[in-house]
Amino acid sequence: MPPVKAYLQLFRPDAALIAFATYLVGAVLANGLDLMDVAAAFLITGFSTNFCYSFNSWADWETDAVNKPHRPIPSGKLTPRQALNYSMFLLAASLVYPFFLVRPGWILGAYLLLPLLGASYSGKPFSLKLRPPASVFAVSGGLVIPIIVGYYSNVQGAAPDLRAFFLALFVYCLAIIPLKDIEDERGDGDWNLYAKYGARLPYYALAGLLIDAALLLALPAPPLLKAGLLLLFLLTGLMIRWHLARPDQMGFLYRRNIHIVEAGGALFLGWQVLYNQGVISLSLMGGLP
Repeated sequence: MPPVKAYLQLFRPDAALIAFATYLVGAVLANGLDLMDVAAAFLITGFSTNFCYSFNSWADWETDAVNKPHRPIPSGKLTPRQALNYSMFLLAASLVYPFFLVRPGWILGAYLLLPLLGASYSGKPFSLKLRPPASVFAVSGGLVIPIIVGYYSNVQGAAPDLRAFFLALFVYCLAIIPLKDIEDERGDGDWNLYAKYGARLPYYALAGLLIDAALLLALPAPPLLKAGLLLLFLLTGLMIRWHLARPDQMGFLYRRNIHIVEAGGALFLGWQVLYNQGVISLSLMGGLP
């Protein structure tokens, strides 16, 4: 029997961290964050998001043998059948636990949408991965669902309207997700966006960031949240420009952008937790001083 570690390696650590942290960010923005929120973050990460990535690892194991031979299936740590069975267990759990966590309604639908996006992205023969830009929309949706359900599961009474904030996060994902194809070009097929657009792809990402910034400035959202997102856009844009001047480093661009996102999420989470605990007096949900 394969060790538990081999199954966990089907899931990417950065994806797990982002899903877990963004749910908690959503919760603290709604003045939440208790043990139930931590449990919910664990469930959405450990089952729903885990299914999306583990199922994709199974679906892509032949491609990974070229791009990433160290992954659990190409390296022989797991057989394809073992990875598929594990993914189906995660899918079943992902479709059951939300009914015990939230009441029927659109939040429940968002929980259920997450594994369905994962199945539609990787499931053959109609895999969305093979059909960009639908693939980019599916991945981006999966990335923003945790923070949205984290917020609306905790919000009470009259709360700030964060639809523009969530929309801006979604558009940010649309701009950045295609950059992952740079590191995956070898072994992918015609659906790889870097193979299709080449050196133009990072410029498309920069254009997406500019559009997103204009959208965020035009729509209502708490000023400090706006400022935080605009700083994220700026740092991401500078990272892209730095890599454009160093083509030999281009394969690391997406991963380094993920590190920027992780740092930004940690800052958002830490700031609002300190505010909720009364340590600081300025809330991300308030205005600029």
